[in-house]
This record gives sequence, C-alpha cells and structure tokens, in this order.
Amino acid sequence: AYQFIEKALELQLAGSLSMDHHLAPKASQIRWLNQQRQVKQMCLVSPSVPAKGLLAKLQPVKTTVQPEDMSGSKDFVDGWSDMAQEIRNSMS
Repeated sequence: AYQFIEKALELQLAGSLSMDHHLAPKASQIRWLNQQRQVKQMCLVSPSVPAKGLLAKLQPVKTTVQPEDMSGSKDFVDGWSDMAQEIRNSMS
C-alpha cells in the first residue's frame, strides 16, 4: 500500500510481507525478504506496531508506523509530507 510514495522518495521497495496487516507473514516470506536484501539495514513501514518476533527475524531493521489512511493528519498534503519524513528518518 505504500508503493505510491516509493518513486517520490526515490526508494527501492524490497518487498511486502503481507497484503493484509492483520495476517502474520509466513516463514517463507520472511526468508525470501531476507534473501532479497540489497543492504543489511532495512526500514520496515507498517500500519501498526510490528510483533517483536517479526522484528527479531528481520534484524537489523528500523521501523516506522504509518497508518495507510493518514488518519492522524488534518489534510492529505500534511499527511503525505509527514509520512515521507518519518520514512526518511527511519532510513537514516
């Protein structure tokens, strides 16, 4: 769901763990993502706080929680800008 911001931020999406954030990713998905990593450090963008077990399997990883609907924002522009900055911060 975050691919809309990928080009604007010049990001390279490594992959998605789940199409539905209510479903935990399978071990095969985690293994695939770890094998596809082009750099050791990764930023995980999630609509909710990820499980500690998942984070342990993806280390080293930084996270940022970003609701897809930008529900915490007053308008689209502010929401998009805030989301972009938080993702950038997670990557540094």
